[in-house]
Amino acid sequence: MRTCAAPVVGMTCGTDPAGSSWETVMRKALMLFAVLAVSPAFAQDDAAKPAGGGAEGNVRYSKTTNIDFEDDTIEGDLTKPDGEYIDAREKVKHSNLIRVREDFEDKVMQSVGEL
Repeated sequence: MRTCAAPVVGMTCGTDPAGSSWETVMRKALMLFAVLAVSPAFAQDDAAKPAGGGAEGNVRYSKTTNIDFEDDTIEGDLTKPDGEYIDAREKVKHSNLIRVREDFEDKVMQSVGEL
């Protein structure tokens, strides 16, 4: 158990005479540090802004682009493939999986006789 001698009547252990605890002092120090760390972001010059007066996202482009080749001579050849290569697999012959039962009519006649 911890004992302390409080210098002021009514003051509890773990607090300083001003009445704020160690945790409160640390919270205030942390908040001050956070404010000071962010403050350089607000200190930017207005000269850093673009001269056009708008933000960086205000760039406009035309819908079409026209390229003029009147003064240039363009020479070239049209190249095509000389031939075509077509490869197909041959059709595979399978045996018929359906077998015709030769004694089917006899079995049908027997079942009719049993009714």
